[in-house]
Amino acid sequence: MSINMEEKVVIKNLCNWDLYLKRIMQNGDVKIPANKTVKLTREEIEAQVNNGNNLFTGTDGRGSNPRIFIEDKELRVHLDFESEDGEHKQEFLTPEEVERIINLKTFNSFKENINKKVLTENQKHLLINVSKKQNLNDFDKIKYIEEYTGLKFEL
Repeated sequence: MSINMEEKVVIKNLCNWDLYLKRIMQNGDVKIPANKTVKLTREEIEAQVNNGNNLFTGTDGRGSNPRIFIEDKELRVHLDFESEDGEHKQEFLTPEEVERIINLKTFNSFKENINKKVLTENQKHLLINVSKKQNLNDFDKIKYIEEYTGLKFEL
């Protein structure tokens, strides 16, 4: 299956701050506003990944826990971030997953999930922000989140 590498596809900044890329295929930079999307060519995205840009390649070089999510499944499969059959999906933390974690009944499950899934700075900020939005009112969980992230849980 061949995909049009010149077609522009949507990428999403998963961080609460702006991200910047130096283009590889053309001159100039790209600004991706906090929690917003922009369009880039598949060719440029592939060049960024092949160049080892961890904003795309994440914590393992294979797309896990990226700061920029490629909203084009075809390209994610092409880059081996996912399998076509859906058996292997790209791992990244969503607000819904954070909600599930903060609503876990046992404190040990809560801690275990945070330690396993909240790995990057942007994920720590996501954890704090979602916890505030959900009005988390559990002293032990709040204390652990503050210790783990190094961020203050101020309303």
